[in-house]
Amino acid sequence: MMAVASAEKRPLKRQKLGPPDVYPQDAKQKEDELDDVSVKQGFTHRPQIQDEYSSAQNTSITPAKVANYFNAILKKKAECNQLPDTARKKQQINIKGNFWLVTPRSKAAIEAWFKDLAGSKPLTSLAKKVPIFSKREDMFLTLCEYSVPMLRATWFIKMTSAYQESKVAE
Repeated sequence: MMAVASAEKRPLKRQKLGPPDVYPQDAKQKEDELDDVSVKQGFTHRPQIQDEYSSAQNTSITPAKVANYFNAILKKKAECNQLPDTARKKQQINIKGNFWLVTPRSKAAIEAWFKDLAGSKPLTSLAKKVPIFSKREDMFLTLCEYSVPMLRATWFIKMTSAYQESKVAE
């Protein structure tokens, strides 16, 4: 019985190699080696099976060899399909430093912050101090009152949600 690796890790799409009938060059190819034989006789392609184009009756291909080759192919395929981790690490949220609760005393600061949110101030600078409302209705009313654009309002709602999640995590 053949032992074949699981095919669950196969990708849904094949990677594009380029236009058809164009074979990309590898870094260390056999035909690039300049030894005495290849310089005198040129590159000769030696197939793994001696009689590739006719009968394979005289070759010794066992199910174990086929399984080993197939497993090697799947292993190489899995290596090629792994993408390097280039994403930035998730930034830890500092509840005490980045958020402040809205109180009646901080009305002037809230007005300035929401005017900046409705304007064009970068979100990275606004993220340093995000106001948190005790009631969701107040948050939505304030967003409407200052006519905050939908994209920036969504960002603010996500920041509020991140605050709530980090509170629950603590």
